[in-house]
Amino acid sequence: MRMLRRPFLKLLPYAAVFAGCTKAVKADVMEQLREMAKSRDLVLLTSRMDAFNLDMTSAGPLELWENSDSIQIPLAISPDGGTVVWFPLSSLPAPPTFRSRPIVAMWNGEQKTYLQYHGTYAQTLCVSSLGDRVFLLVRSTDIPNMRLVQISAHKGESVVDLSGFSPELDLSKAENLSTSGDGQRVAIGFRDYVVAKDLASGQALVQRPGRFPKLSPDGRRIAFVTPDQRMTVHDLDSGREQYFLESRTTYGVGGWSPDGRFIIAGSRPFARLTKRLTIVDSSTGAFVELYGLSEGDFGSRFAWIRRHLLSAEGKKSR
Repeated sequence: MRMLRRPFLKLLPYAAVFAGCTKAVKADVMEQLREMAKSRDLVLLTSRMDAFNLDMTSAGPLELWENSDSIQIPLAISPDGGTVVWFPLSSLPAPPTFRSRPIVAMWNGEQKTYLQYHGTYAQTLCVSSLGDRVFLLVRSTDIPNMRLVQISAHKGESVVDLSGFSPELDLSKAENLSTSGDGQRVAIGFRDYVVAKDLASGQALVQRPGRFPKLSPDGRRIAFVTPDQRMTVHDLDSGREQYFLESRTTYGVGGWSPDGRFIIAGSRPFARLTKRLTIVDSSTGAFVELYGLSEGDFGSRFAWIRRHLLSAEGKKSR
């Protein structure tokens, strides 16, 4: 498969075989995607907080309270698609004298919640299924290094121990966080490497070159982009690796479907210049393209979200 990364003329025989099965494979994957999305009432959320159905019709915007259409705020969707967390405008970086204690906002379609944390501000976050655990990277004026903080419904706020990695992690350079459905495993993505840790055992699960790590809902696999832009899924228990989209260049990895089967990615065929939003069936390697991605959009912020979270009620203050 790696022979595909050669001049265009050498791609033609392989491309002809691939084109011959594209329609049948795409139709089968799309049908299974529709069944999965329908059974769980899921739609796709874009990096601009607009949602759409798999037939490319609009599902409406994700409307959040204490938000601004002109500012792209950090937010995260839980692995089950049923909870969204974000930093309200009052908690974005600003002189602390101008606002109250930093908070995280949470919305599950029925209940609106504010979670407070100790620090000056936080730069990125993720949330487990059912909203049981929220992880965020926190900066404090009285502590020189950024910390990974966990807010648990049962244990309150605590700092996550990230020992076991070498060299020591510089969290100020982290790009994204990801957690398993039960919140027992967490992954951190940097521009040029990824790490993952099991919180129950304290074991460092992976530390290797890559970008945009996303843990599967069951926490047993992690998908990411390698330095040579291959989409890789690493089994955290066995160490086994699978490579997907081998006929393409992969730019980013987005969310897993709640059933742990489908993975969102941004990719393009070698012979084309435009990136496409791509959904990969991790059980077969088959994939479908949905639409083109804009410049600077790698598909890493796309996620599955339950339709009822799009309610305008989430934009009203308490």
